[in-house]
Amino acid sequence: PTMKKTRYIACAAMAAVLLFTAVGCQHGGEAANDPTNSVGSDGEAAGQSEYAAKAEAAYKEAVEKLVNDKVFPDGKETGFAEDNSFGTMDENQYAIADVDGDGKDELILSYVTAPVAGESEQVYGYDEATGALTLELSEFPEVTYYTNGIAEVAWSHNQGWAGERLWPYSLLFYNADQDAYELRYSIDAWDKTLSAQDADGNPYPSDIDTNDDGYVVMLTEGDKTQYISAEDYETWRKDTLGDAQKIAVEYKSVTEAVK
Repeated sequence: PTMKKTRYIACAAMAAVLLFTAVGCQHGGEAANDPTNSVGSDGEAAGQSEYAAKAEAAYKEAVEKLVNDKVFPDGKETGFAEDNSFGTMDENQYAIADVDGDGKDELILSYVTAPVAGESEQVYGYDEATGALTLELSEFPEVTYYTNGIAEVAWSHNQGWAGERLWPYSLLFYNADQDAYELRYSIDAWDKTLSAQDADGNPYPSDIDTNDDGYVVMLTEGDKTQYISAEDYETWRKDTLGDAQKIAVEYKSVTEAVK
């Protein structure tokens, strides 16, 4: 805006002397051709605004349907217990935010009124062409989202040998081509005080635990699992997350969407 004003004033001043000669209005012509000031930019902004409005309306409708019909946006029954034996509907939450980093808001649902196996956190995107919601992620509802499209998902149980050393979790990465999150890493740990051998009878890898921390981290990528020291794990995690920052997602009770 400042640049446009400057050009306008300059052009007007020169016009007073040169009676709007081609030389005097040269800069004004440049302003008209400046892509940052083009009608196309305005049209793009309008298109984005229209998309956002449609997406928000679709998201609100989906949350209302969950509350009223007990159905997830993908059509699956929630299995909500009408006797509230697993909690009341207002304990479930939703949020609208861009968590995958594609520049568009997603619908996040955190459904907890179910047995542990039925609890889930789901992320949906909006398909403007079809008006449908597309499922990007469905995991246990203990998710931390990062600004580079990574979702850190805590496991529902810690039944291995991690003990108090580390709560097992997975890292999922958003794939823009697939418009979905994909599992990249699974992280667990082995505290040697909990077991001297693994399930196959192999001894605790003391050669990996060079600092004698008392535990090693089990890092799985695809079908390959390796043990790394606690120190190497911290380095790996920093390198993997890079400069990504946690996204502060503002959740609300799903029942607020129907008020």
